[in-house]
Amino acid sequence: KLLFYGTAESVSTSLRPHWSEAVQERARVVQAQADMLEIVPPGTSKGEGVHMLLDHLGAKADE
Repeated sequence: KLLFYGTAESVSTSLRPHWSEAVQERARVVQAQADMLEIVPPGTSKGEGVHMLLDHLGAKADE
């Protein structure tokens, strides 16, 4: 996972377009906040991480 921080303007007008083109389908570019850009492997998310943790702990989401 890569994290980039900058002004909201620099993230949306410079960083996001550059990295979206650079990584194409090899990674996902996520802008969860105006001043932050994340680059993560495809198929990953916070939700997927929670599911993996629950499986590891032998727990269910409703517990």
